[in-house]
Formats: sequence, structure tokens, C-alpha cells
Amino acid sequence: MMLNRKILFFLFFILVFKIAECSASINIATSGGWTQVIDQSYLISGPGSPLQSTYESITNATTIDVTGCQQPDEPWLINVKRIDSGWNPNFYIFVKRTSQGNMNGGLDYVLITDNTENFFFSGQGNIYSIFCQYKFTINEGINSLLIPPGTYNTTITYTLL
Repeated sequence: MMLNRKILFFLFFILVFKIAECSASINIATSGGWTQVIDQSYLISGPGSPLQSTYESITNATTIDVTGCQQPDEPWLINVKRIDSGWNPNFYIFVKRTSQGNMNGGLDYVLITDNTENFFFSGQGNIYSIFCQYKFTINEGINSLLIPPGTYNTTITYTLL
């Protein structure tokens, strides 16, 4: 008899921002986020089987605005990191931008690491509505059934330089 074990994961990404001293007038604003509930419906082949290993948000889960540039060619860059508060080391979170424009980088998924800023993308001038998408993966080297059910949280921080 197979035990029907309900696995429920809540992934909640709180978006925050901070402004570095790149220019006295350039600002970054973020809105949105992603919550993913992973339950028994994500089991590969029913009770007793592992969970799917990859999940993606909608393409505009987060919106970033860069404003306050005095010139249309005023350069800036954005780094990204996460700050864990109840996160499992077998979880990985990635981000990519899905918007086009006067920007470089960030079109491929970037791994968001804990407490280490990684380059995300750069651009010039004021740009509004930069859409971002997230991907969450479970380490494929472990049996996902061994991950305790629960609520797992991390905070994603975007830094403007």
C-alpha cells in the first residue's frame, strides 16, 4: 500500500531594492514577485514518485524601473543576490530579463546566490517596465521526497550601481 504523502512547498520571493552610490539621481524601483505552491500535483508519476525538478514564473513576474538619469546615455548596472530566511540548500533560483531595450546582458538565466552579488544586466538612461522571469530548480542529485514539506522563503535584492 502506497502512502499518499502530501508535499507542500511555498516559495515566496520578496523583492527589495537598494541604491548604491552610482549617481545621486539614479533610482531603481521593483514591483511584483513570485509565489509557487508545489503540492502532490507536481509529483512525476503519482504518490511515492519524486517532484518535478524545474518551475518557471510568468515572464513579467517582476518589473524594474530605472529612473532619474540626467542623460539618455548615462550608464548603470544592476546586480542581484538573495538573502535566505528559511531556504533549503538544495534549491536554486535564477532570474532573467524578458524585456528588450537599451540594455546588455540578463537575457539568459543568472543564478541568484546567497549574499553574493552577481551581475544581472546593464543599460543606459531611464528605462521603464523591465520585465523579469524566475526559474526555480531542485537539485537533481537528491530525492525530492527527502525534502521536508514546509514553507521556504528567500529575499531577492537588486542593486543599482
